[in-house]
Amino acid sequence: MALPKPPELPDPAIYSQEKLHLAGTLPSWDTPDISAIEWRPRHTPGVKSVAWVRVHNHSSTTSAVNVAVVAEMSEFGIGTPREPVASLFCSVGPNAHAVIEFPVPQKYGKQASAGVHVTLMHPTDSDRSNNAGSQALAFINLNVASVTTRLRVRNPAAQAAVIQLRCVANGTLSATATPSSVALQPGAEASVDIEISRLPTAPAVQANVTEGAVTVIGVGPGNSLVGGVTYLVL
Repeated sequence: MALPKPPELPDPAIYSQEKLHLAGTLPSWDTPDISAIEWRPRHTPGVKSVAWVRVHNHSSTTSAVNVAVVAEMSEFGIGTPREPVASLFCSVGPNAHAVIEFPVPQKYGKQASAGVHVTLMHPTDSDRSNNAGSQALAFINLNVASVTTRLRVRNPAAQAAVIQLRCVANGTLSATATPSSVALQPGAEASVDIEISRLPTAPAVQANVTEGAVTVIGVGPGNSLVGGVTYLVL
């Protein structure tokens, strides 16, 4: 029997770096929908003991009931191994969002930064392209003209790959990766130097005020997104 119109379905969603990347938009790993890394009092960065995730429902007509929210964590870097840390459920009304919390394992809570990766699952989701998002955020004190930090880059794929590294800077900043690409066997990793500089014409800024952000994106064969990180620069 033909229905007069398609059934109305929910659309559970989260800020999705992969969806933005495939659409040609530059994503950030300073996501608005995950909060686990913070600039603590006394200006010390670190991972919180409790993280929160914001789950949206983009449907204007249908509730998303019992959305599965799977959270994983990893060491800070691109393509670093992930481990499950929480599996939760939430329900979200039409054009609404819900915020849920989960505890962070102690080993990550002792670090200055980490990766948090969230996947949403629902049996009648109308759009599965916006179901996965990550936060991988670090802070850099730029009290000189430039600073260089090391970034772990790993190939998580089952086959060898050349991973291209793209640096995107905003505010008063520029950034480069050396080398700009790495050829890695499955599960292998390399260290890459990320040099972050202040533009010569940049005006002076107050201490402990964010100058801008630098995002490093790892891209594999066929423009596939391997992962990324964002540095907030103070």
